[in-house]
Amino acid sequence: MKDFIRNNPVRVRAAVVAVVALLASVIPALADVNAEAVAGPIVAVVALWAGQSAGRRVVLSEDHQAAELRAQRATAERDAAHDEAMALLAAAPPPEPEAQ
Repeated sequence: MKDFIRNNPVRVRAAVVAVVALLASVIPALADVNAEAVAGPIVAVVALWAGQSAGRRVVLSEDHQAAELRAQRATAERDAAHDEAMALLAAAPPPEPEAQ
């Protein structure tokens, strides 16, 4: 149930609005209740109960972590090759001027 709520917040909100509207039509004392105004706090409580939060920590999968490590290694190898090439260029004698 909690997974459904986390994965389908729009459906949950629609269901809460529908239930509040149904109750307002069945129970005369609730006829003046604005379903949209009541649904907000109810959805907030349901979301808190389900553990839904914007600050939820993202956990990377093992595949993503492995891909990230491969990318870091490739970057390090490219940087090392660049540094080596620049050192070779710096050590090479300057080209001789062309005779005219």
